[in-house]
Amino acid sequence: MDVFNRLKDILVRSRESRFIVSDKAELPIDKALFSPLSPVVSGRPVILVDGGNGEIAKASDFSLHFARIAFVKYKDNKRVDSSVRECFIIANSLVEGNRLFFRVDCIDARDGGVFDSFRIDARDKALSTGNKLIEPDVAVLHVRKLLELKLLLDLAEKGADCVLVHDGDFEDGPFVEDILSELKRSGRVVFGVSKTSTLLTDSGDAAVEVLLRFGGRGPWVYKADSSFYFVKFHSSSDYVFKVDFLGDPDISVLSELAGMCSDPVFLGYPYGLIAVDALARVSSSFVDIYRALFESVVGVSQVSKNAHDILNKVA
Repeated sequence: MDVFNRLKDILVRSRESRFIVSDKAELPIDKALFSPLSPVVSGRPVILVDGGNGEIAKASDFSLHFARIAFVKYKDNKRVDSSVRECFIIANSLVEGNRLFFRVDCIDARDGGVFDSFRIDARDKALSTGNKLIEPDVAVLHVRKLLELKLLLDLAEKGADCVLVHDGDFEDGPFVEDILSELKRSGRVVFGVSKTSTLLTDSGDAAVEVLLRFGGRGPWVYKADSSFYFVKFHSSSDYVFKVDFLGDPDISVLSELAGMCSDPVFLGYPYGLIAVDALARVSSSFVDIYRALFESVVGVSQVSKNAHDILNKVA
């Protein structure tokens, strides 16, 4: 159809890109910034962390999710350990001095005990858009990310010489900087691998697409900034990932991660991250079971009332 040919012409237009637009600076696109990457088998432990969640119930004043926070440990490219924690995360609204907050409790799915709590300002600039108050589910999702970072910190404090990999970047928000500061002091190599990036070039094209054209087969590393790189982990892959480092970037660990990127299920993506995603993923069918159980106890018409008090009975 003519309209789709027209849309294709718009999408595949070729425009010259000179730099990547970042919130910090304009990052030049230069072939000299590409470095070859040689995959190696890591002799030290590589621990990968991820989380998943699904919404069980919500109202204007609360949001309840079931979540999994998991890690998988590899050594010599062999899986040697893994663990997953299942919990409920519930955000309840409270008003103090005419200001809205959310109290977010993390409740162990096995014994119903509260193992962590956070107080999130509904006007937090890192979580809100403009002057709009955040919804309770935004507070829940942020706390899930905090639990992932706290797991990284716990692993850093317990582990010897190891590499810690987070699925995703290190987002801003309340309590994040405190955890990241402790992670930096641990002396461990910590970085995040993002499957998507919203960075664009000065011509408006996606940065990863432009770099894919410039970089060739690879594998390669593009040193975009002092805190993050773009990486193509496998020569036969069509994917480029943004890698954020805590502390000084270390290309040697990217070579170790490239040694884990030969799985044909997702060629060019670390199979350790595929494994931990599978552990942490919460299916919709699983959430449906908890939703039915929750509503049978609370009552559909009463779902926004006394939700926190009843949750312990459900757990």
